[in-house]
Amino acid sequence: MTYESLRAFINSKLFAGIVTGVCITLVIICIFETGVMVGYHESNYSSRWGENYTRNFGGESMGMHGLPDASQPMPDGIMGKIVSITHATASSTELAISGSQHPEEKVLIASDTIIRDHQNTLSPASLSVDEEVVVLGSPDTNGEIVAKLVRIIPTQN
Repeated sequence: MTYESLRAFINSKLFAGIVTGVCITLVIICIFETGVMVGYHESNYSSRWGENYTRNFGGESMGMHGLPDASQPMPDGIMGKIVSITHATASSTELAISGSQHPEEKVLIASDTIIRDHQNTLSPASLSVDEEVVVLGSPDTNGEIVAKLVRIIPTQN
């Protein structure tokens, strides 16, 4: 093959078609491999999330509405009925909650505590005695729970 015939082949439509076909094939392979990689990572994440669901959302036992079972201990919260409400200061409220683990647990609600009923965010003044709630927070040095989130449990009709 001479230089002129090689140059003629490179400038031909056949060579352009071969190069275009190879490039399109490489792009398709790259797209496929990207899809496989993304799918692998998504399925790996979903698998790990599913395996840890009960541990991340309430321990080993789950009750109605996906809430923790009231018979399970909750060191950083409590599930039960509001027994009393005391407005200690303008920015803090104290709740006494009767749960299955303790006859009565004291919960402190600060100004940054989130109180939710379904999708609605409420104020501490909207809480009432005999409402069922789940409280998540952290214990203080007095053994009281400093609430970060109070969620009202919907009543069953």
